Amino acid sequence: MVTESFVYSNGVLTNIGAFSGIDINKSSLVVGTDYLGGGTAQLWDNGTLYNLNSLIDPASGWYLQSAVGINDSNQIAAFGCRTTGALECGTLILSAQGVSAVPEPTTYAMMLGGLGMLGFMARRRRAARPAA
Repeated sequence: MVTESFVYSNGVLTNIGAFSGIDINKSSLVVGTDYLGGGTAQLWDNGTLYNLNSLIDPASGWYLQSAVGINDSNQIAAFGCRTTGALECGTLILSAQGVSAVPEPTTYAMMLGGLGMLGFMARRRRAARPAA
């Protein structure tokens, strides 16, 4: 089964290709996944379909499997993996500056837990000091 995506603008329906378009922004940039090509993240821009892997630095080691969102600042949310060292997979944000891994929610939870422990220890030390 082939999935095709379309853009409707100014009364015209345009077939943008045999890929699964997932999100579109106000500039009519469409992101999605080409499942026929083995699962690659794609960007459609005004008649041209780009493999997002060809737009990132190959030295980063990332392989983008799917693009799941694009905002009006043209930042793309994608899912990918890299095999430099241990296999690492995760959600990425692509912008004009390149690819950056987005911290998992557990990272934020650990940071908040650590800050809470620091506050608890500081309060305990203050309470244990003899009055001057």
